[in-house]
Amino acid sequence: MTRRHVLPSSPDDHGFMPQFRAILAKLHERTALRFAFTHTEDVTDDVRKHVTADAERRGTLSVCDDLETQTRWIEVKGDTEAFEKQVDEALLVLLEIVPLRQLRGQARKKPSPLTLKRMARGAGEVADAETTELIVASLASDKAERVYGAAEAAAILGWPELMPALEAAAAVKRTSRVKRELRAALAACQPRAT
Repeated sequence: MTRRHVLPSSPDDHGFMPQFRAILAKLHERTALRFAFTHTEDVTDDVRKHVTADAERRGTLSVCDDLETQTRWIEVKGDTEAFEKQVDEALLVLLEIVPLRQLRGQARKKPSPLTLKRMARGAGEVADAETTELIVASLASDKAERVYGAAEAAAILGWPELMPALEAAAAVKRTSRVKRELRAALAACQPRAT
């Protein structure tokens, strides 16, 4: 499982990374977990990830930057739920985050590709009713840009619960750009075999 939190800092805030290193030291004091920088990777053309790993290799803590939407978020991945919870709880004390309810409020007020994707970055791996409702409503829109943004957000979330709304949106005549994004979202939201 992965835990994500959107930060108020944007990718062009170059002062954040030195602050993040200081936060890693405080995280060590709180949890006895020692994280060290391992690498930076380009996840997509627009998303760059700065990865730190736990010294015992139980998990990673990454700062991710989406250059297109100017969104920065933190991502916690661990080999156990207990590890992720321990790191996540400490980070919530040490870092300022943008609450998911605020991200939802922005997406509800102005459902654009930017606000929908930011909301998706701050949501968890388990579908919640309010985020699902916002994505479904945007997928049903007659505005191509809104459908495109909702499809991008759905692909980020990867929730199987979004499949019916994605299939309905894909059944409507769309531009090739929107169709391509809907296909990517349908692939990302396929239920995983257990």
